[in-house]
Amino acid sequence: MMQVIGGTFFYYQYGLLNYCNRMCMEMGVEFGWRPEFLKYMAKCAILEGDQQVARKYLGILRHTLFFDEWAQQMESLVGHPDAIAKDAGMEPITHMLHYKNQLTSDQGLIERFIMLQLAYSTDVSDPYFQEQALLASLWVKDPNVFWARFYDYIRLHPGTEMPIHYQEAAYLFGNLEGRNLSNVPFDARVKDSFASFMQVASKYEDQDVGPVRETLYPLFGTTYYFDYYLMSNLQPY
Repeated sequence: MMQVIGGTFFYYQYGLLNYCNRMCMEMGVEFGWRPEFLKYMAKCAILEGDQQVARKYLGILRHTLFFDEWAQQMESLVGHPDAIAKDAGMEPITHMLHYKNQLTSDQGLIERFIMLQLAYSTDVSDPYFQEQALLASLWVKDPNVFWARFYDYIRLHPGTEMPIHYQEAAYLFGNLEGRNLSNVPFDARVKDSFASFMQVASKYEDQDVGPVRETLYPLFGTTYYFDYYLMSNLQPY
């Protein structure tokens, strides 16, 4: 289910077109060609500027009963970057095309692979892409990776209010590393929730994480502290 249905969708949405294209090709060969695979491969080709390949897949879809109209609409985007930039479905993907042009193995761990690709991406020219990279660094839970993406976010979003979860991560890692945070304008809610979490969590040291997670979720389930300390064992590392 993850590979045939979710994998292609996630790879496409996060702009990892090489992996989306490969997965469609592999699934088509192994399980039979579906219009959905051809649609993703056509969209990948359009975004990559491979006009000949895009027209090949769209030509196949134009001979189907239910996807002829879709193929005609997509043909208007082939070779027209300006039209792609105005297309509601494809414009967001154009901001995510900042990975190295490579193809490696995801070892079947698609979520982990995408998060690592984002978190360790060094192309920070696009604020949209960079914020996805910062979100991925929260998932990775590596302070060094987080600080690199965090400072990029500050540089690319001057004068904007910092989202709470980013503040929570910075406050958490700063405290863990013993940094002087007295002059950093953290939201009072961040400081208060961190102090409360540490106070309550200290009562459950050396206890099984499952029951502790259930106990603390109603109080701190929406904080990054909860995710950092109580959700790490659920990640496929």
